[in-house]
Amino acid sequence: MRETVSCSPERWRELFPQISDIDDFEKLYKETMIHKEYVIKSCEKLARYLERNGAKNHAKLLRKRAVVHDDSKLTNKLEMLALSKIINDQESLKDPAKRLAPENQKYLKLHWKNNSHHPEHFESVMDMTKLDIMEMCCDWYARSMQYGSDFLNFVKKRQDERFHFPDWMFAEIWHYCEVLNSEEEED
Repeated sequence: MRETVSCSPERWRELFPQISDIDDFEKLYKETMIHKEYVIKSCEKLARYLERNGAKNHAKLLRKRAVVHDDSKLTNKLEMLALSKIINDQESLKDPAKRLAPENQKYLKLHWKNNSHHPEHFESVMDMTKLDIMEMCCDWYARSMQYGSDFLNFVKKRQDERFHFPDWMFAEIWHYCEVLNSEEEED
């Protein structure tokens, strides 16, 4: 994994004087950079599978999306400020049955609005593209690797308790998740 670049608290204060807790802001930055590395690794695994099965263009596009995954957390000032307020509520990311408190969900909605790999980005999950779905699966797998959670159980709980994708769509999601969860081509 790449080493993350850290900014001193003095530099963070200079860049964002309106932030009262610089530690939470720096934590968001570090967490995002670490997560991006896991997503790149996950997307690479799925991209190799896609290439082996003749979907070279999808593999290429997925790799491009991996590089810019969650960049809005670092480039959108409003999103950075909002997400730094909930960075310490990591349980909602570790446990698929848990959700942020309603008053904190508003902060996450900005991130969803800026990123089509989140089902919440859309009026209907059926509006997600194949690449949105692939990136979503890689995002979930990356979180599972980060937090050491049971990936396939996480996916089932998300389906049952939160998203309710149509059966045909969930079959595609489940297939990508099984590919990601397989021991094949681990580096």
